[in-house]
Amino acid sequence: MNKDSTGVIGDVNFDGSVDIADALLISRYDAALTILSEEELAVADVNQDGAVDIADALMISRYDAKLITEF
Repeated sequence: MNKDSTGVIGDVNFDGSVDIADALLISRYDAALTILSEEELAVADVNQDGAVDIADALMISRYDAKLITEF
């Protein structure tokens, strides 16, 4: 897991862990049900494609399920 200047990549809610809660937050953002701050957006783009969307949520879900070990 990598860090950037705002925090740990994938830890969208800044609670100290990358887990399904972060994936849910991204899913809600992708569905236009919530707004993310600039800091949250900076760590939410785990696949580094320039967009925060369901693909990022899926990667975090896979990480949480221990199907992948890094982003």
